[in-house]
Amino acid sequence: MMDLAVGATDFRLLQPEVVALEPEDFDRAATVSDRVLSEPSQWQTYLNGLGAFGFAHWLQERGPNLLLNLEESTFWQPQYDRALDVICNARLGEFKLCLIVTEHLLDDAIALPRAALDLPELAAHFYVLLEVQEELEQVAIQGILRHDQLVNYRQLVNLPMEPDWNYLIPLSLFDGEVNHLLSCVRYLQPDAIALPVVPSLAPLQSPPGAELQTLISRLRAPDQPLWQILTWEQGARILQNPEFLALLDQWQRSPEPSPVPPTRLTELFTLLAQPIVNVAQWLRGEIDAVAQSLGMVLPQELATASPMLSVDRFERAIAELRNQGMEIPPQANFVYQDIDLAGVALRMCAVAWTVNSHEWSLLWIVGMRLSGALPEGLKLRVSNASGILHEPIAEFDDPFLFARVQGITGEQFVVTLLLPGQLGLTLPAFGFGEG
Repeated sequence: MMDLAVGATDFRLLQPEVVALEPEDFDRAATVSDRVLSEPSQWQTYLNGLGAFGFAHWLQERGPNLLLNLEESTFWQPQYDRALDVICNARLGEFKLCLIVTEHLLDDAIALPRAALDLPELAAHFYVLLEVQEELEQVAIQGILRHDQLVNYRQLVNLPMEPDWNYLIPLSLFDGEVNHLLSCVRYLQPDAIALPVVPSLAPLQSPPGAELQTLISRLRAPDQPLWQILTWEQGARILQNPEFLALLDQWQRSPEPSPVPPTRLTELFTLLAQPIVNVAQWLRGEIDAVAQSLGMVLPQELATASPMLSVDRFERAIAELRNQGMEIPPQANFVYQDIDLAGVALRMCAVAWTVNSHEWSLLWIVGMRLSGALPEGLKLRVSNASGILHEPIAEFDDPFLFARVQGITGEQFVVTLLLPGQLGLTLPAFGFGEG
């Protein structure tokens, strides 16, 4: 099929396939670019539209069944514009395409977002290089590149990722004989070109000096690209979560945008882009660095640090739950955390235990730090990546709120405490991991 050794000189000498743009192509591209909030991205989105429409015309000239499907592509989803300058998830039959659109081929390399290569949701079988010649009202189809050839090249030269989450791909890798794409689509099966299944992402570390709300507030500015705010590992997880991207886009487009992000957006960001509290360590009588940063302590440490703050009420509450039929084994271990929520001094007890070799259970108990009833309307909200799991609300004279979840190894849960009319507090996610 394609030869990985096509040289840069040969690429330049090949006469590219050129197709004329139609007047409605310019109108459609302008309409889509107007929906993009980020001004720096509007021009690239406009070019992307022209490139995609021109490429679609070129395909149709070569066969009535060669239809470029953009329905599920990122071109129609402006929430991706801050991280992707390309069009991902275009389709030609059963094959996924990534359209790399440029205005001028002046350099010997082209930028390709790492997400378009490494993330299963965005990776493509073929990468198509398109040059929009707007003044001439035409598109040049400059070259194509298979995913497996690109991965082999990256491994061969140990290709580094640029600070802006891009790879610089030599033009010499692209096959200038673009009709080879039609042969591949006709004679190959999609599984002949392996795409990534699970990305390899480094464990999340605490962002230095960045409070959660500050970090999320920076995301609200559409002109600031994600790579200037987040690490690659954080960004990759966000780009794999359509709900987060949709909520962020909705928040940015609100007619009267609040400086405070929606609670669900904060919860998802916490699950996706913040380090977790490792519950597994509690069962060994330890707590990890994330838990320590939150002020979580084991019972014996709390008694030493604050002898006047009794935990007897919480232990009696656990005993009462056992009497009511909740199976809390003797080997369960727990930690305490003191929380100030809008001037209300709360204490949370989190109890963890293993159910079997791959399942674990976690119980949260929230009460006042000293004694007395909880504020009426206090909400203890527990969520995971799929949605809200529990949302008990304190009624008059309630001394405690309870919520219990059961998960498998690797699953994570996030807790948010909310008071009516006040800002909520979302804690880092709880997960059961190794280490």
